[in-house]
Amino acid sequence: MRPRLLLSLLLAFAFARAFPQQNQWMGYAPTLLLERPAAEPFAFDSTTTALSLEGLDLEALPFDPAQLPELRELRLGHNPRMDWAACLEALARMPRLEVLRLNDNQLAQLPQQIGLLRQLKSLDLSGNPLRRLPDELLRLRRLEALNLSGNAETDWPETLELLGRLPRLETLVLEHCHLDELPPEIGRARQLARLSLAGNRLATLPDELRALRRLSELVLARNRFLELPPVVARLPRLRALDLSANFLERLGPDWPGTGPLEELDLSGNRYLLMDSLLPELAQAPALRRLWLAHCALDSLPPGIGQCGALLLLDLSHNRLRALPADLGELAELRQLWLGRNQLLDLPIEIGRLGKLVELSASGNALASLPPQLGSLAALERLDLGDNRVESLPSQASDLPRLRLLDLSRNMLDQVPPEVFGSRSLEVLLLTENQIRRLPEEFGQMANLRHIDLSDNQLRILGSEVVQLQRLEHLNLQNNPFNPILIRKLPMILHQVNIYF
Repeated sequence: MRPRLLLSLLLAFAFARAFPQQNQWMGYAPTLLLERPAAEPFAFDSTTTALSLEGLDLEALPFDPAQLPELRELRLGHNPRMDWAACLEALARMPRLEVLRLNDNQLAQLPQQIGLLRQLKSLDLSGNPLRRLPDELLRLRRLEALNLSGNAETDWPETLELLGRLPRLETLVLEHCHLDELPPEIGRARQLARLSLAGNRLATLPDELRALRRLSELVLARNRFLELPPVVARLPRLRALDLSANFLERLGPDWPGTGPLEELDLSGNRYLLMDSLLPELAQAPALRRLWLAHCALDSLPPGIGQCGALLLLDLSHNRLRALPADLGELAELRQLWLGRNQLLDLPIEIGRLGKLVELSASGNALASLPPQLGSLAALERLDLGDNRVESLPSQASDLPRLRLLDLSRNMLDQVPPEVFGSRSLEVLLLTENQIRRLPEEFGQMANLRHIDLSDNQLRILGSEVVQLQRLEHLNLQNNPFNPILIRKLPMILHQVNIYF
């Protein structure tokens, strides 16, 4: 792994989406991955709880069930030559096995022995050409999650009829199944709490979906919706709705905003009419998280401030040049993502976001920052990379909780002195600037653990780096250092991972 990539992984400045992904929905755990050298037997640890044997071209299980008494999760995807009837019979002797992945195995039919695994809670059958499911599946009375994504040849009316008879099935994933319409039999699966239909060709939903009165999360991403299906408004417990990458212009009269909806993803809808959309969003008193990334927005009209309950707002990857002043009315906002726009400045009203924890404004055209930035007393992560920043306002020294500051790829010729007094800063990213030296005050940042100074103009380092007692990672790549320093510095900072 390249040092810079390693450092970026260590910093982990990731903006995690709130919608559950398949790993969360299906209950997957961190897994021991086995790779077998040619002609060598497998070795197993009897305490293993999660095991992956994916893509090993197995014909039979390489272990006796008695060898793995604690196994809870087993991944057997991409093993198309497996004798599945014998395999499932063997797995039936593993009383703790709850999660089984049989994805991408060219299964045209599922052996009836699946009914022997009565302890299963999660089953992944994605990426197979299954035409139907056996009635023996009904013996899995504990089954809670089922993934049938990528099964394009399935008899869906019959299959949904059968799934409606599984008493504990709460999660159903039907992504990329070439569905032009959702059969009305979906209404039989009344126990569902989570349903993903992403990546199909749906433009409407059947009225029978209203029978899913327990449904709390619905994913309709990457379909062909021109408007919000009316039945969505009749789902009384819907909390999270993903409509990303469709063709919506507005939400319309059937928008369920007055209900308990907390999370709405409209990313990738490039035809949104914001003048109509914002009043609709204002009708959602419970809305906490809103994604509007990749929507080709040239402007954001006033009105966003009426969404006063928002905790997260994603406006990244648009064409915004300015932000409305009423953005400052989002008093509860914790995360604001503005990256990859064309912003020339940030509004002074941003200083009113007193609960903001994370501000990402990377990839814009910011040359300066408002002094009101110093009023963000709760701010912990500030990403200003890929801009035109030459300096920070003096008030930036008033950020008492700032832990990560990214000023990479700007126009700095020195380390901003406003950071020197920080007692909270742990991660400082200054790569690809024009910094020539580090002042003595640099050593005052007592909690600094990760520094990236790569691709600058540094020639020497003094005692300022030695003073950083908690330093763990120091990236100095692509600086014109004296070769003697390159040899000596690792000996002086022997406890630090240094990259030249």
